[in-house]
Amino acid sequence: MADNNELLRFINKSLKGKPIIVAIQHEPYSHVFTPKGIQVESGAGGVHILLDGILQKTSGVMVAIATGSADMATADKNGRIKVPPDNPSYTLKRVFVKKETFDNFYDGFSNQTLWPLCHAVFIKPKFYELWWKAYIEVNRLFAKAILEEVGDTDSFIWINDYQLSLLPKLLKKKSQKIRVGTFWHIPWPTHEIFRICPWKQEILKGLLGSDFIGFHRGYHVENFIECTRRELEVTVDSEPRSITHQNQYTKLDYIPAGIDYKNIISRIPSIKKVGEIEIKKNLGIHVPYLAIGIDRVDYTKGLLERFKIIDRFLEKYPKFKNKFCYLGIGAPSRLHIDTYQQLNNEIIALIEKINKKYATATWKPILYINKVLPRKTILSYYYISDICLVTSLDDGMNLVAKEYIICNQPSKGMLVLSKFTGAAKDLTPAIQINPYDINSSADALSNALELSKEEKIDRNTKMKEIVFFLVYPSGIIVGMPKKKLRVLYLSWFPFYGSGSGTYARYLAKEVNKTHQAAVVCPDTRKINGVKLYPLKMPFRVAFTGHPEWPNCKLFADIYNRDILRFHKNDLDSVVDAVEDFKPDIIHVHHCYPLSWAARFVKSTYQIPYVITVHGSELPTAQNFRKICGSYQEG
Repeated sequence: MADNNELLRFINKSLKGKPIIVAIQHEPYSHVFTPKGIQVESGAGGVHILLDGILQKTSGVMVAIATGSADMATADKNGRIKVPPDNPSYTLKRVFVKKETFDNFYDGFSNQTLWPLCHAVFIKPKFYELWWKAYIEVNRLFAKAILEEVGDTDSFIWINDYQLSLLPKLLKKKSQKIRVGTFWHIPWPTHEIFRICPWKQEILKGLLGSDFIGFHRGYHVENFIECTRRELEVTVDSEPRSITHQNQYTKLDYIPAGIDYKNIISRIPSIKKVGEIEIKKNLGIHVPYLAIGIDRVDYTKGLLERFKIIDRFLEKYPKFKNKFCYLGIGAPSRLHIDTYQQLNNEIIALIEKINKKYATATWKPILYINKVLPRKTILSYYYISDICLVTSLDDGMNLVAKEYIICNQPSKGMLVLSKFTGAAKDLTPAIQINPYDINSSADALSNALELSKEEKIDRNTKMKEIVFFLVYPSGIIVGMPKKKLRVLYLSWFPFYGSGSGTYARYLAKEVNKTHQAAVVCPDTRKINGVKLYPLKMPFRVAFTGHPEWPNCKLFADIYNRDILRFHKNDLDSVVDAVEDFKPDIIHVHHCYPLSWAARFVKSTYQIPYVITVHGSELPTAQNFRKICGSYQEG
């Protein structure tokens, strides 16, 4: 993700001075009564840090629910207060919600209906009319508060997350001048799951009041589109990916959330000064191997599975007894909800059982801290750890994995990552596991500890480059490392004469300003300053050879040798470019068919790659296995 300055430049360029309003459920600053008087508490979390930084530099407005006991006493009659307290630079507008309404809205509908509905972890969502009515009421309160700020002016509203899904439509009903962007931070379920919600159509219609909806991953976009197709009368366009419903046009895209890596890197020198020995001494840990896990205590994080993996690991690999310790930081969460109380109790009981099973007079395998710790402390634990365990059963992204990659020592640390996180799509060099498979995951933990220093450096270097090198769908290049990279772009569409090609050409030219770019595409016209490698199979021939492409039938029955010949020519072109240009990273623009070539290049030349997926290409990707399998057989 871009740091604050990079995002700020993008916002200023895009909004051209329009007022910006951010709507988020939890406020970044709350005021509370204490024996020492009124004090300020700051909200935790990367989203709050990022949005707070942006608003400080845009003088915007954040609208959020008041949570502090002194919030009303410190705000004006309209619920407004300037923040941050030490340097007031933007307005926080507080929405005051009655406790009963808030409990039904937050503990009820948001976290016992929508949360389990959207996470495939086999926790049954609960559907209560009372909760739904409270959810509607809170969304209406947000709409009222925002409209008080903007009226009928041309302004931009950014809505954050699943608690406010009805808000876009409520705002658009009052004013068509308002531009609304929404980001959905959690997974979007398949229609087979989503269809059980009694208020599914109202939620979809609410979100489709947005001009733009962002998701973490491409398959979340496709799930959302399928739900709208099955539940509403909509028109879906593939390029750009968009939905039109009742004359409202909504663009969709996936934006893999990243982290402000510059902020994290700036803290590492101070961690080095303290040193690993001192940090371990303060924790009371005196073993050569340290694993860490940082989580909010939630059933989606696979915490019970994680401790079972550690138990099985120590059973199968007894040589690690007295040499291995797992440090778990579990931030308490939603303890008003029975499911979370039960989970917390089960975690404590399982930890006690495992420690009793293996502990000696001087060692126990699990150290568990059930509270929120300062960020600088967390980063120091990342730095000294040999393993970071991320065992989520379903996760939209998981930024802990990316934070660990930035902080860890390349020759020492290794990420053991659940395949069911959004981050796993980016961090392919990690040791990836299925946390439901306890036995294989225990093997993976052992393998991760025993990797050679050279392999750790290789994997971590690639993952650090991937985290640094994120290309936003907007065309803004962010997070580029200072080292000059050689970036090879692959596009199956011409760089001239097609919308997709024009977009890819723009990216290549932008990257080439500070790095070195080259392109492989079905074109022969030069791009100033960018080296060109034409595809051997001309685009027109390939396109006319694929009569089903324009109709999006997705090559379901394609097995003939003519089609495979196209793939072979594509692969030869890419290999020639790689051997001549020697890229550090490959960006595949359009999933089909060049990602097949990119996968071959990665396995043969060990070059990381990223893919921009468009439109109906996600289901097309399912046919890669069939096509590749047919080619390998013949």
